[in-house]
Amino acid sequence: MSKIDRRALVAGAATALPALAAAPAAAADAADAELLALGAQLEPIIQAWLAQKIIDEQERDLHPYPDPELTRWSAIHARLYPLVDAILSREAHTDQAQPEARSVALRSSP
Repeated sequence: MSKIDRRALVAGAATALPALAAAPAAAADAADAELLALGAQLEPIIQAWLAQKIIDEQERDLHPYPDPELTRWSAIHARLYPLVDAILSREAHTDQAQPEARSVALRSSP
């Protein structure tokens, strides 16, 4: 049996430990990358949602029910809800990947 040289052990640990620490961070970055991509897909839907809300407020003055069957909202919701569900089914691992708050706000809105 050979003796392990202390210097070799310390040198090996010095190179191995940062790599071990980086592995979970890399996995978190990959998971957050997916969440960030979903968040980017959410942005144009949010803009459509906000635009429709403004249109409804303007038309409400002219007609109490400008879109009685909610066809405009149905088109937005058809895009919004599946994406929000996908976002909420994932967990953010960094503060940068937090589209969940916007998703919850939109999911509970009319």
